[in-house]
Amino acid sequence: SYSFCTLLGKKTKNNNTKMFPENYPLLAVGVQGCIALLMGIKMSQLRVSQLAAKQKVGEGPAFKQWHVAQLNSAEYHPLFMALYLAVFVAAKLANKPLRQASEIGITLGLLGTVFFIFGATQSSPKGPTPFRVLGAACRYIAIAILSYEVTQYY
Repeated sequence: SYSFCTLLGKKTKNNNTKMFPENYPLLAVGVQGCIALLMGIKMSQLRVSQLAAKQKVGEGPAFKQWHVAQLNSAEYHPLFMALYLAVFVAAKLANKPLRQASEIGITLGLLGTVFFIFGATQSSPKGPTPFRVLGAACRYIAIAILSYEVTQYY
């Protein structure tokens, strides 16, 4: 049986040949958490500024765009954080280095999150912006890759 400290302490044999550090999934969890926190802070800032200006809270195009970005992203943060941790734990328990596909899935998850937020906060009367679509696509692909990758360490 492994404790969490044991999982964090083991080194892989070819750690020096990897593009990303062995703890990349854990770093990704931290980054994803920071993005979630920053989105919450942005929404609070928008609400406070509307209250200070004696405006109706929740109105205006900027508020609505950020609200869509924050609400949609909030649905994915826990899933991505869980998948990043699952890949990390699976690799550690199998005593194997992180697979390149796992690294790609994690990177797509992080980039997709940022792209979606950027795209959702940009105004476009023509519909979703290209970054919003790209972000959504990256997130879906990342979920598929990471879900598969969790099973590949056994």
